[in-house]
Amino acid sequence: MYQRYFERIPKPLRRLLGRTAQNHPAFIAKLLRKRDAKNRANAKANPGSFVTETQDGSEKYPVVYHTLVCPVHEFCKEHDLMAYLPYLCNLDYVMFAAFSIPLIREKTCSTGDGVCDFKICPSSPVPDIWPPHILDKNDPLK
Repeated sequence: MYQRYFERIPKPLRRLLGRTAQNHPAFIAKLLRKRDAKNRANAKANPGSFVTETQDGSEKYPVVYHTLVCPVHEFCKEHDLMAYLPYLCNLDYVMFAAFSIPLIREKTCSTGDGVCDFKICPSSPVPDIWPPHILDKNDPLK
């Protein structure tokens, strides 16, 4: 269902957005920093909301941001639903794949890292969306 949601966006627009994310990392980082500020303001008004922090990129990963507070993780932890969290986290791959953006994740709250990282690696292929990478300890993306 989540995949179909993104596929409703016209394919040329998805391609354009994906190419922008890969070819103009400074622009994307600027947008993400604006989102960071909105998330911080929202978290002040609504404690427990998403808090993100855009990192300085590198040559390999020109766009990097971290989720510092994840309400989905907190909800699953609070309600003893942690077994389902890797599947919810996998939806990030579904969303990025819809725009042909190669997402690399090395850390997630669901595996106890305390932060979820999102890295765009233009030189990598777009990862498969199934099975969930978080569950595979031998995953080359980790």
